[in-house]
Amino acid sequence: MSRPKILYASSSVGLGHVTRDVHLSKYIDWGDIIWLSAGQALKYLESRNLDVLDVSHRLIDLGRALDHVFSEGYVKGSYRNLRKVYEVIKTNAGIVESEVDIEEFDLLIVDEFWELLMHRRLNIPSVFITDFIRFKPIGGSIIQRILLPFVNRWIHRRMRGFSLRIYVGFDWRDYQGFEYYGQIFTHDHEAASFDGGYILLNIGGTDVGKPILDLIHPVLEKHGLKYKTIGGSNGFTPNPINAIAGASLVITLGGYGSLLELARYGKRGIIIPLGNHFEQRDNARLFMGRSGYRVIPLEELCGEALYKAIKEVLSEEADPPIFKDASKEISMRIKSLLN
Repeated sequence: MSRPKILYASSSVGLGHVTRDVHLSKYIDWGDIIWLSAGQALKYLESRNLDVLDVSHRLIDLGRALDHVFSEGYVKGSYRNLRKVYEVIKTNAGIVESEVDIEEFDLLIVDEFWELLMHRRLNIPSVFITDFIRFKPIGGSIIQRILLPFVNRWIHRRMRGFSLRIYVGFDWRDYQGFEYYGQIFTHDHEAASFDGGYILLNIGGTDVGKPILDLIHPVLEKHGLKYKTIGGSNGFTPNPINAIAGASLVITLGGYGSLLELARYGKRGIIIPLGNHFEQRDNARLFMGRSGYRVIPLEELCGEALYKAIKEVLSEEADPPIFKDASKEISMRIKSLLN
């Protein structure tokens, strides 16, 4: 029997999606994967010499488009900003629809690659992977409270067009209509954890966290603390696991992949969720009240609060939440679609 040909479409928002997808792909050794993505995610795939569809280079980076939804680290979800994001998704969807013959493949795997929710018809076995179920309004935005129920209903209706829907998020109580096995860890390699005597600043795979760096750097410089920085378009690091494994403390945003890595390597952490970002806020709650961790809302971030948190956390032993790498189980469940 010939090996199945798989199209794996990975979100171009940050690096959390593509890094977990590459990790999952290690367990999909029963098929031949061709990748579809854009932006920093595409750069990550190419750094690993993976097989990428040429059309990926013509797609607009959705992560870069979302930069316009943020200002000084806060989500600014105005109708105009959200409309721009929608237009990028729609444009990319049109490119994929016209240039990619989905039926050339035996299986389609989609990790929050929203463009494929707009595809007219999926006639092959298909999987949708996500770490959240619905968009939630931020702050007191009336526009979002009006629009998001319609957006969520549309998303759920389109998701039902996939043969299999898998939830890999942190809130295992909230996955109706999805199958749940646990999380998917990140990256295609591991590193031994050690204390390298430095603080690691991780601003994720987009540039939206850069204003937060401007608040953190002066504090570390003032107190003579040794540090390294990863993330953002200028700080792209193909193998960030090595930097994470050697950190004494990680200061990070509240992204899914970043927090998984924090827990996986048992690192102390200070978590600063992006302002008004419902997903990062919900993720960070799992670390609240645990030894070796502090969560600082962006509106409370100042030099005094940050330095106090650093001193406290460095004196504590890390007690991270326990996550399960369900990659092998998920791989076998996906494979069952082809039987």
